[in-house]
Amino acid sequence: MPGAASKVETILQYTRTNLHDIKQGARARKAEELVQEYLQNKQKTVELVKRLLARSGMTIESLCVGTLIDKLTYIERIDHLISIHENRRDALLREIERRRAVVGEFLRLTMQTIEDGEFKVLETSEPKEG
Repeated sequence: MPGAASKVETILQYTRTNLHDIKQGARARKAEELVQEYLQNKQKTVELVKRLLARSGMTIESLCVGTLIDKLTYIERIDHLISIHENRRDALLREIERRRAVVGEFLRLTMQTIEDGEFKVLETSEPKEG
């Protein structure tokens, strides 16, 4: 139907859309559906994904490895930041322990001074009942 095709072309031009963008959007939506169904472990979808990957000479494992390699730089950055923060935490814990030891020693010396000091016993008088 040449008339229908020209109407579609007119509508697409009016909306500033082209057929390629529509196809790309449909493919992206279908791919998202496949991923969601694959994650839900729907048997037909799992088999379809395996066939599609095999047709491309890939497996799900090789696809995951490829993705992991792409993200390796980010993983290394995160690991580096974790190491930095672990070192900071360890330094803070050492500082807390050092200060705790200093305060403990100060309290021991103070208590010893008090215990070794001379005390004068004061006699108290009973209050008179009135």
